[in-house]
Order: sequence, then C-alpha cells, then structure tokens
Amino acid sequence: MHTDRIDLLQLHGFDAATPVEESLSALDALVRDGKVRYVGVSHHAGWQLMKALAAADRLHLPRYVAHQVCYSPIGRDYEWELMPLAADQGVGALVWSPLGWGRLTGRTVPQVAINWLLRRPTVSSVIVGAREEDQLRDNLGATGWELTPDQVARLDAVSHREPPYHRSPYHRQEGFARLDPPMFALA
Repeated sequence: MHTDRIDLLQLHGFDAATPVEESLSALDALVRDGKVRYVGVSHHAGWQLMKALAAADRLHLPRYVAHQVCYSPIGRDYEWELMPLAADQGVGALVWSPLGWGRLTGRTVPQVAINWLLRRPTVSSVIVGAREEDQLRDNLGATGWELTPDQVARLDAVSHREPPYHRSPYHRQEGFARLDPPMFALA
C-alpha cells in the first residue's frame, strides 16, 4: 500500500536551536507540495506553542492544528496553560498516556478515564496503547456511552490539583473570575 501524503505531521519537541520561522517555512513547503495536509507539535510549553502560532499568522504559514499532550484524570497539568491556549487558538489536543502511565488500569477503570478525557475541552483524540487484544477491547469500550454530569463532577473533584504556584496567573482571585472565567467548573 502506498501513501501519497501525510495527514498530520507533528514535530516531536521544541527546537530552541532552530528559529521558529525556519521550521514553519520547511513545513509550509511540505504542505504546498501536497506531501502533508496538517502540521502539529508535541511536548511544547505554552509560550513555545504561542510563539509558533504567532509567527505562522505573521508570515501566513500553516498553523499547528494539534498538540500531543500528556493528560489524564491523575495528570491534569494540561488544564492550567495549554488547554486555555488550545481553546483560544483552535488547537486540538491529542492525548497520550490517558491511563496515567498504567496507574488507571483494572476493571472498567480505563473506560472511565478515557470517557472522561473524550469530553474535556480541546481534546480531539486519545492515543491508547495496548499490549494485548483484551486491553484494546477494554479501551475501546470507552465509547458509545457517557459519564453522567454527577460522575464527571465527582471525578473532577477527586482529581483536582491546586495551581502550580501561589499567586500565579492561574490562581483566580475573587473578582477576576468574572473577567476570565474558567472553561469548566473546577472543584
């Protein structure tokens, strides 16, 4: 079977030694030549992703449409900076390690974790890994049903974490929440 183009080409990490404009120009050539449809990234900090998106807009080059991120009910750091950026800039999240490095495994726990992720803002897809067919079947069982709002609220509450540091821009002071409301209620 032959492939005539790549649907999504992702840069695996931020390259501080190469100007962002140079990387975007190389990707633009691949898109213009019809070899690549869309471009994305993985393992970028918020400032790195925004720098690239701003350069793409300024130079009329292809924007990153996807960001591969680590996100799960037990690893919610994505929500602090990258999720609001993704929502604002229209970048979809491709989630890896949805089962928290294997810590969320057992009877139907993977289904709950994956189902929870599929309903989060900006999540476009969840990348699952399975060593055996039974694991894959269990993971695929996360679709075709929905957690209730009460179940989602309970999962949000038990997996909630405080902002990374006190008095950060993520710490919502009274009064500012109405100017910059959270994307979803945090427990």
